Amino acid sequence: MFTFNVSAQNNHLQLVFGGELTIYSASALFNEHIKALQMEDSISLDLSEVEEIDTAGAQILLFLFAEAARQEKSCQLTAFSEAVGRYIRLFNLQSHFALNTTDGESIT
Repeated sequence: MFTFNVSAQNNHLQLVFGGELTIYSASALFNEHIKALQMEDSISLDLSEVEEIDTAGAQILLFLFAEAARQEKSCQLTAFSEAVGRYIRLFNLQSHFALNTTDGESIT
């Protein structure tokens, strides 16, 4: 099951995702990302409670980072679960999520 929490403060939005970031939640995830980009100048993502991620979930996250850059907004991955870390390392996505090491454990 997909869970989602939002907190906003001083033009910054924190999105906390949990459960499954899979094809079954991709539509809801996409809609929340679009809203987030329209609301604030700075967005941080906490994926520490994500239990499962698949290609659809990763594509939505990649889209959010690319779209934020296109709109000259800040988007940062502040925490991620073991499942997300394994996915990032498996597909060598560290640079797409502004991770500064090859093991995916440190975040810029």
